[in-house]
Amino acid sequence: YEAPQGPVEEALAAIWSELLGLEQVGRHDNFFELGGHSLLAISMVSRIRTFHHVDLDLTSIFDTRTLANLAKHVAQVRQATRQITYLAQQSPIVRVKDGTSPTTYLFHAMGGGVGGYEKLIASLPQNQTLKAIHAYSPELTRASTIERIAETYAAHMDLAQPDMPFSLVGFSFGGTLATEVARALAARGKQIKALTLIEPPVPTFAPALPFSPHFNQRMTDFARFVSDGRILDFSIDGERPRKSHFHALRRELAELRGEWKTPTNDILQQMFQVFVRHKRAFDTYLGRPYLAPVTAFFAKERKGATLERAIETHWPKAETHWLHANHSTIMDQPFVGFIAQVMIEQASK
Repeated sequence: YEAPQGPVEEALAAIWSELLGLEQVGRHDNFFELGGHSLLAISMVSRIRTFHHVDLDLTSIFDTRTLANLAKHVAQVRQATRQITYLAQQSPIVRVKDGTSPTTYLFHAMGGGVGGYEKLIASLPQNQTLKAIHAYSPELTRASTIERIAETYAAHMDLAQPDMPFSLVGFSFGGTLATEVARALAARGKQIKALTLIEPPVPTFAPALPFSPHFNQRMTDFARFVSDGRILDFSIDGERPRKSHFHALRRELAELRGEWKTPTNDILQQMFQVFVRHKRAFDTYLGRPYLAPVTAFFAKERKGATLERAIETHWPKAETHWLHANHSTIMDQPFVGFIAQVMIEQASK
């Protein structure tokens, strides 16, 4: 046994330990000899992308095999891309998983990331082709309305996939984006094979309360978002963001999640800017009824006459499933397994 050396090997060792259920991992250990397999390799690639912002091919896990070799490859990828982070790429389309089936697109959260889909990705067939729509380009985050953001995404997707029908999936805020992108693609004459929405916010067809102009409240809203609702108050001094604010937020997040699962201070600052722009756009979003078929999954704790009427108004052709979950746990097992099975059945029709 030889202990991991340096921050990259140590971060990867933490990921391997959690995925494989091991207390320690050596730098010369082989992922597959320790019990790793293709589904765990997919989860590893997703976590490396989400928490360390390095986009690896799944084949690189099979090629490198040992922790030290994988760490060396990660460092080479970072150098080759000049350490471009996931918030500085020019296209909104990110390759998640290559396969032989038609592509399904996953839409980002309000903070711009797609890490919330990790368990859904692992629940889908190995031959499923998946791409994510992220919000990391300055060009994209300048858009001021949901409709303009959606039109930008639709243009990129049309260029990438000009002659094939589209399957779209959106969780939470991503459901709003997926709905509007589907509308924009249809306006371009494109076929929507499937639109799957998971716990989307339901438009009220009336303006929401404006997003607070006060930095303190915006920071609290962001802290609540990035911590999945576990940080309810984040009071700070000052009227504009400073590095010290994000240092403090990162410390709190690291205590909740663990060090290796927590984005860097710079990434948190960039996520905050993306979050603010999206929140402002969403607060002015009125929504229109989407008249094509939709498959929607909602937490049963939200079920009530008001919400059911709103769903019927906004998605009149929705096939609605009510799951015994809440907004966060609906993306965990067993619920995400059920969602994946419904998606598989729809794809076979």
